[in-house]
Amino acid sequence: MVRAHQPLRITAGKIIPLTMGTFCSVRLFNIFIFNLFTNNVKFIIFLYMSYCVAIILLKSLILYILLDYMWAVNLHRIGLEMVGLWPNPNKCTKKNLWPGIWVNIVFNLLIFVSNIPMICGIIQVWGNMVFVINNLRSTLPLLTVTVKYVIIRWKRTVLLLNVNMMEEDWMAFKLDGERDVMIKRAHTARLIMTIGYVLVIISFFTIIILAYFGFPVMYVTNSTDRHKSLPLKTYHFYDIDRSPQFELIFFIHTITILLFAIIYMSVDIFLVVMILHICGQLENFRCRLINLISCKNFNKVLNNIVATHLRLIRYEFLTIELLTELLQKFY
Repeated sequence: MVRAHQPLRITAGKIIPLTMGTFCSVRLFNIFIFNLFTNNVKFIIFLYMSYCVAIILLKSLILYILLDYMWAVNLHRIGLEMVGLWPNPNKCTKKNLWPGIWVNIVFNLLIFVSNIPMICGIIQVWGNMVFVINNLRSTLPLLTVTVKYVIIRWKRTVLLLNVNMMEEDWMAFKLDGERDVMIKRAHTARLIMTIGYVLVIISFFTIIILAYFGFPVMYVTNSTDRHKSLPLKTYHFYDIDRSPQFELIFFIHTITILLFAIIYMSVDIFLVVMILHICGQLENFRCRLINLISCKNFNKVLNNIVATHLRLIRYEFLTIELLTELLQKFY
């Protein structure tokens, strides 16, 4: 009766025969499994942290290289995107719907707001050589701008290949000296583009302000005996001196002149950018050839040089094709 009131304690020795040696072995095995699991967890955490750090460093390096490329072409890209000439590799997305509409708007402004009315203005003063020459001074450059716009849109695939090759050159691994050469050429191109923007802004405001205050830069004639001056030498078959028509046409002329200036500047300077990029790559190629003799892995370096040479030849061919197409239309 006394033992029945004591709690029942079940031990390992009561279930299976357990000696001190067996107990120590089981204890050591449990400790080993626990340490192994703990070490594996730490190792897995270490691998995961190393992977995250490597990804962050790789993304930082790519971003740093990409920032150099964006710095090199950003000014030129802004100008070409404003007129719808910057090549876009994604052609099947809804985002390309608006650029296509904008290109049509720009083309219609160039043709129907500027070129055709200015040609009609030349026809109206055809009997006066002084007026004809004066009108041709502004009409011919605007006609060449329209031709440039059409050619660049027609050759946008070639332009896209050139842009992609430039991006690949900037993204490729370069020595510090080679990257300095590329940055130097890009800095020269950015300086030229900055000067172009300044000249465009000065010319734009000069023409618009003088025309607004009644001091036209260009001689104009009109069948309706116009009393108000417009920025462009255009001929209209209707009276535009009345308030709504004049302000609307003046605003459209302002937009058209701005587009003309951006196209005229951006296309030519971007061709200069491509030529300067080729010059930088050829300079780096020359340095590689000079240092080829002192390289230990001669065959591998020679294969890389040959591949680079073929790539430069292709880039030069695309650039020359674009330049030739432009020159053939003007000369």
